[in-house]
Amino acid sequence: MQTRGSTRLARERRRFILALGSADQTPQGSDITTPRQLRRRAAHLQKKIDQLLEEIAVLTRAADELEAARGRIGRPGGHSGEGLSERPPLSRVDSTVDMSDDHALAIAKGQAAKMKKAGKRLDPLTAAALAHGLSFRGLARKLDVGHGILGKYRVKTPIPRSLAKKIEKLIGFAATDANWPGGIKADA
Repeated sequence: MQTRGSTRLARERRRFILALGSADQTPQGSDITTPRQLRRRAAHLQKKIDQLLEEIAVLTRAADELEAARGRIGRPGGHSGEGLSERPPLSRVDSTVDMSDDHALAIAKGQAAKMKKAGKRLDPLTAAALAHGLSFRGLARKLDVGHGILGKYRVKTPIPRSLAKKIEKLIGFAATDANWPGGIKADA
């Protein structure tokens, strides 16, 4: 038999648990049913807060020391370096120099082998180009077409019949609708 006090306490507990769950403040809102469990959870969270505050203080001190050290060392060229990054971003490849066809072909073959090993299917046009010693970009260069445009043709855009015939003549990739998902359109 419940008394009026225990009923009120149970109602307050349910209301508090619902508030915790709706505010999404604790993932275990429905598991917490007693004031003791709530206090234990609060103590646990307070410990985490204290640890985070301590970590913030350490990181802030380290940042201040680093800024002070930079100020003492100075920057080449006499400027303060304010607003500048530490050094310019590095480029792994010099994009102004064209890669040799042999090198590009070796990369394309390596990527094809990696895809095959991973169980992925290589695009039929790229596979045909590789079989004839051309990378996809090399094929586009030979056709005097941008590789981006050629890529669109192999996905969904209809390819002009004359270009499809050139590709067929160059690498043997048949100029049929089955090979070109966007279809083949008459030349304009």
